[in-house]
Amino acid sequence: MKRLCLFALMFVCACAFAIAGCGVVYNANNVFIGYNAVIYDDAAGMIDDNFKDSHATAGSYAGGDDPDSLPESYIFIVASEGDYSGIFAEDADLAVDFGEQMLVVYTFTAEYVHPIGLTGVVIDGEDLRLEGTIELVMNTGSACQPYQRWIVVSLDKLSVSSVSFQINYKTVLF
Repeated sequence: MKRLCLFALMFVCACAFAIAGCGVVYNANNVFIGYNAVIYDDAAGMIDDNFKDSHATAGSYAGGDDPDSLPESYIFIVASEGDYSGIFAEDADLAVDFGEQMLVVYTFTAEYVHPIGLTGVVIDGEDLRLEGTIELVMNTGSACQPYQRWIVVSLDKLSVSSVSFQINYKTVLF
């Protein structure tokens, strides 16, 4: 009888752990992200050309005649179909259910073309902070001419009033 009770208890615990793990999202480095967040790096092709032209960033070749008078970055919360159609190109291939999801669009002047990995989603009251990391390989001379980079993050719909995107640079040997 003791064995049967012990077996039943172990079975219940195993089921509880299996259910608790559902819906947990990890990035490539096995770090918990949360909110079903997915990053679309180098998303310039998804963005409407007119929108890109009217939101050039400082120091990028997209900046036109006086690029230094422009802001260094822009960030947008896309929470409705109306927001989406004003920012994204008609052929953008993003399936978004705005009843359940939202998008964050971030553009900035970049000096590296290395992929950005999403490493964190932090909510502090009504403020959302997205964190990304670029891994730079030591002694490779991986910088490039400054250009305007576009990032889109899809995540669960949240009640936030402001968003920031923090990019960290991590130097690796290889």
